[in-house]
Amino acid sequence: MDRELWLMGPNGEEPYRLVALDENSSFSTISWSPDGQRLAYLRLHQTGDRVDTLIESRNLKGGQPVQVLSDPKLIDLCWLADGRIIYALQEPEPNLYDANLWELRIDVHSGRPISAPKRFTNWAGSWLQGLTSTSDARHLAFSRYSFRGDVYVGELQANGTRLKSLRRLTLSESANDPTGWTADGKAVLFDSDRNGRWSVFKQALDQEWPDALTTGPENYIVPRLSPDGSWVLCLAIAKLEESGRRKLMRVSPSGGCHKSC
Repeated sequence: MDRELWLMGPNGEEPYRLVALDENSSFSTISWSPDGQRLAYLRLHQTGDRVDTLIESRNLKGGQPVQVLSDPKLIDLCWLADGRIIYALQEPEPNLYDANLWELRIDVHSGRPISAPKRFTNWAGSWLQGLTSTSDARHLAFSRYSFRGDVYVGELQANGTRLKSLRRLTLSESANDPTGWTADGKAVLFDSDRNGRWSVFKQALDQEWPDALTTGPENYIVPRLSPDGSWVLCLAIAKLEESGRRKLMRVSPSGGCHKSC
């Protein structure tokens, strides 16, 4: 974790430490102000299971940092030559794998915001990171990519050292994470966000589409078969983006009503 900010000359001369954070905090994504007299950065602070993320600006000559924005969904930022800070923000559930760009006008000298946050893009299906800007603030460059997970099955040979006949089992354009098999070895257990929230599914090797084992308003993840094969165990979480109580649930491998363990 990066807990210190240092400054030095262009040839590495006269390095000195600008700030050091405590063991529960760290820095991420640093950007210069247009006049080169301040820095803006993301600061992450962990308290228990909760991680707070803030944009702060700091004068290179010292003094206390200025809080620009606080949001646990902050991902990245870039301070443009025209005074705006462009930042990437994760979307709320059920679109946790999506992000969009927002803008905030900043007083360059004080480092304080002088406008309300304004949404800059309205994209779906992609994550944004690595923001950079041209010197005239007319163009942005960044990485834009999407998350997807597929389940593949194949046959193990040569004492488990060779994989044969690999094929894709899940056909949706979503995240699918395999975690186990049914007792007879004829179907795969996995969780998926294909329906907007995470649910547990079972798909036989000769099926084109899976059977849902869980329903309801919560997210059901990490299915595991019980030792006797009579139950599928999983975790139930109200909101993945928040820390809180998690319930251990069980459901029949054939589906139906799920119960708390």
